[in-house]
Formats: sequence, structure tokens, C-alpha cells
Amino acid sequence: MKKMLALICTTTTLLSGCGGGGGGTTAAPLPPPVALPLAAYVGEWAGECADHQRDGVVIKAVGNNALSLTARTDYYDKADCSGAIVATERSSADIALTYVSSADSSVALGPGVAAKTIKVDQVNVVVPASTTTLSGSAVSTVTQNGVQLQCVSYSNGERACANTQGGQVGGSGPGGLYATATDMYTLISSGSGYTFEQRFSKK
Repeated sequence: MKKMLALICTTTTLLSGCGGGGGGTTAAPLPPPVALPLAAYVGEWAGECADHQRDGVVIKAVGNNALSLTARTDYYDKADCSGAIVATERSSADIALTYVSSADSSVALGPGVAAKTIKVDQVNVVVPASTTTLSGSAVSTVTQNGVQLQCVSYSNGERACANTQGGQVGGSGPGGLYATATDMYTLISSGSGYTFEQRFSKK
């Protein structure tokens, strides 16, 4: 038992003194947690509604300076994205984002929004080769002009179809991220600056 206690004492952080009886040594205070450069983006986010469709992402930290992004698109029966989700589109592979640096840049954070200077987290984006699946109660498969399509049918009679056959070609390149207390913005690298791509709200 004494050998076991000695092993534990020498292979773990001493939050309290080892040994019995008497007063143990006072534990040293733990250092404050280190703020990772992309920590603000970790979590679940919902995009804006666009004609029945709402994008969503779940972002997880990978090590100290990278993120893994799992994307999906939910299809709602109502055009304003209210009511039931009747289909969901998913990719077979996650997107990888690696922190490069941070820099001030003047960016218009949306259509018709005046540009302002923000601190952009510059990232390298890797989109792996993948396949897409579309599933849900409103999904059906049809053939048009010899091409097999998956369609989402809405209760108002409208239908949206997409070709999900075959794989998506992967790629990589620079991008940008910006976050406020409630929102995240994905940015496209454009020349020496950035342009708005999409806004997400924290769930």
C-alpha cells in the first residue's frame, strides 16, 4: 500500500499533501485557464432562415488552435422556418479550421450594412471530399431528364429538388471568423480584406 501511495504522489498533481497524519503541504493555486484563440466559436449555431431552409453548425475545439465544424441544413414545412422540420441535409465529412492570426479589417457584416473595423480571426479552411445525404418525412426520389434527384415536398404544394448523387470535391483556402456575444460571422477572404458570407446565432 505504501508503494502504491508513493506512486500516486509522484505521478499526479499534488492538490493536497501526500502521506498521513500531521499537516500536509499547502496546495499551490491552479493557474487561470488559457483562452484559446478560437474558443468563442465553440458551440452550436443556427443560421438565418432562407425560404424553408436554415443552416446549422456544431463547432468543437481540436487541440489548442483548431476547430471541427459539422454542418447541416434543416428544411422546414413553412417558408419562414416555423413549424416542423421535414428534412435534413448532412455532409459525410466535417470541415477543419486552423487558426492563423488575428488582424483588424473593415468589413460590412451583411447586405446593406455599413462597413466597420473588426478583429478578424484568420483561419485556414479545409473542406474534405464528401457525400451529401438528404433524409426526412418529406423526402422523395424522382428522375428528371435521366438524372436522379432527391426532393423535399412542402404542404403548400411547393417542392425543392437537388442532385445529391456522387461526391463533393474537397479543397482548402483562407477564410475568416468574427464573433460577438450572440452571433458568429463567417467571412470570405477577398484580396487584402474580407467579405461577408453568413451570420449564425448562438443556440
